[in-house]
Amino acid sequence: MKTPYTLRFRENYIKEEILTADHLPEQCRFPLEFTQKNIFYQNKPSSILRQLFNYRPFFIDLVEVNSDDPFEFMFKIHGKQVFLFFMLVGDMEFYDSSHRLIAHTLENNFLMSFYDSGLYNVRVDKGKHIALVITIHPDWLEKVSTEYKNIYRILEEFNKDTNPYQAMYQGKIDRNLHKWLRKVYSSQKQDIGVFDGFLRMHMALMLKHYDRLLDSHWLAFDIREFILENLTDENLGIEMLCDNFGLTKRALRYQFMQTFGENILTYCKNRRMELADQLIRANNLTISEVYMRIGYKDESTFRYHFNRYKP
Repeated sequence: MKTPYTLRFRENYIKEEILTADHLPEQCRFPLEFTQKNIFYQNKPSSILRQLFNYRPFFIDLVEVNSDDPFEFMFKIHGKQVFLFFMLVGDMEFYDSSHRLIAHTLENNFLMSFYDSGLYNVRVDKGKHIALVITIHPDWLEKVSTEYKNIYRILEEFNKDTNPYQAMYQGKIDRNLHKWLRKVYSSQKQDIGVFDGFLRMHMALMLKHYDRLLDSHWLAFDIREFILENLTDENLGIEMLCDNFGLTKRALRYQFMQTFGENILTYCKNRRMELADQLIRANNLTISEVYMRIGYKDESTFRYHFNRYKP
């Protein structure tokens, strides 16, 4: 499996070292026995340690970020990739090249996501942040996903050309997941055939667990897709969504907030502002020419929202 992504830094003076397993920095929280390569990036007051294992159909990357100040770096995706992401310590914010928030991963949470080729941004606050990032080859995922309807649906979304990236539902790392993860990152060097079976078994257990969690959250993804498909409809709003999905206003707001952590009306407004900004920039249009195209009935209301919008 080819390296799915590489890290990039705005600072040109980042020091990069290749370390052996017995010479990892003292602050390393989870030293892995089975890694093939360890990369240490340092630029005081920040450092990143990556412990890497590349064995098809998985690419495992245990990332530890330590910083005395808020810190930003980038990662370049090489080809569309599917990830299973575990935020073990701290939190991370992911943005696209337009600085639109993709996901804010929280401590002791995990999620599946996919990204198309391109450059993305990561931001962390002061402190320690540790994430286990597992890239899964789509061919293997397709084979096992026949047993898991929700994972299969993620793969269908992945295969659509219309989705450059998507972060799915973020769930808690419960006792069972912690147990499986400990077994993975405490594994000793062993026969590669034994390790292959061990890794595939535990990955299947994690996917099965995530598939069950998604059962109650797909409705929110359907709602979000409906919003994006009807973004320019002037009738798009709470009433229209409730009628379409057979939900009360309270249930609609709760379902969306639980899954995406964002107010549904705020989400609609921000997506419309993004579309308006794209139309103005690409076609050299005025505000008066744009507001009705994106579903606003009143120009003054649109101006009020657009003037407060920060892309």
